[in-house]
Amino acid sequence: MSIILNAINYFWKLGYSETKEKIFIKKYTNNFQIMIDLSKEKILFKGTMGANSIKSLDFSQRNFVIMELTNRLIILGHKPSQISISSHLMFDIILSFQNEICIGIDCNRWEDEYGEKINQVLRDKKKYKEMATQFSLTHFCAYSSRLKAGLIESKSTAFPLDYLSNINDNDENMLSSIECVGRNEAVPNEHPTVQVVMPNNDVFDILNGELISYYGKHKDVKLPQNVQKLGNGAFLGHSTIKTVMASDNLVNLGGDTFYDCINLVSFTIPPDVKIMGDNPFANCPKLELKNNSRYFVIEEGALYDGEKTRLIYYPINSENSDFIQYLQVL
Repeated sequence: MSIILNAINYFWKLGYSETKEKIFIKKYTNNFQIMIDLSKEKILFKGTMGANSIKSLDFSQRNFVIMELTNRLIILGHKPSQISISSHLMFDIILSFQNEICIGIDCNRWEDEYGEKINQVLRDKKKYKEMATQFSLTHFCAYSSRLKAGLIESKSTAFPLDYLSNINDNDENMLSSIECVGRNEAVPNEHPTVQVVMPNNDVFDILNGELISYYGKHKDVKLPQNVQKLGNGAFLGHSTIKTVMASDNLVNLGGDTFYDCINLVSFTIPPDVKIMGDNPFANCPKLELKNNSRYFVIEEGALYDGEKTRLIYYPINSENSDFIQYLQVL
């Protein structure tokens, strides 16, 4: 049952619609769609895909990653006919594009499975080189994703055939950043964490524009200009903070960003913020939240998405009896 509940959260975040009881569907261009059948615990791919592509998958954490990646590739502009879901033991998806690039992608669970796959390739490049040559692949790619705090996170590492061919060369700087599956987060040293020290001695850990963590004791915090995303739990438990000022470069707030910042009284959502995780202001009883983004709406202290189909935050000290009764009914 837990895997089904987790899957439903995945479906909503990926934009699926429940067309009838226990059936979720997402439609794409060219009459392609992905259907989720909860009663049969099946993922069904309906429409034209690449050669010899599998048409259905059973429910499993690994297969949810395959489903998510298929959705991601189509959103990034790849045609379903360029995507083949494979039963091969060493990769799950073959992606062909730009005429000369063909990538075998192995999908993994987020935890130790992804890291182990990277280590396997590094230990046995000859084996993966032979596999890539057999299937005329130009790259082998390890991929993983997960749903965390209301946002889908992903990471990938691509190994070019040239790298796999250099059996005695372990220079990981040769690893490729392939944009076909989104940002390549696992390439060593490509996006190192940078520690930014402000004039007031506030310290921020920043990775590729994402604020990972904050170290400081000041009441008033001003974010560095290069911060585009606040990571999940970036300010978790910082009880000294009263105000946080973000620049207009901010576009993404993770889930639980300010969780348990019990003295936070002021934060303004910048105008270009489009993405927000679950309850970034949880347990901030003194907060007076303001919003400058057209992608979100505040009504009676509650923060919704622009269409008011998703409740993101509601003040824990609210005395709105109508809303409390509504929650009790839910």
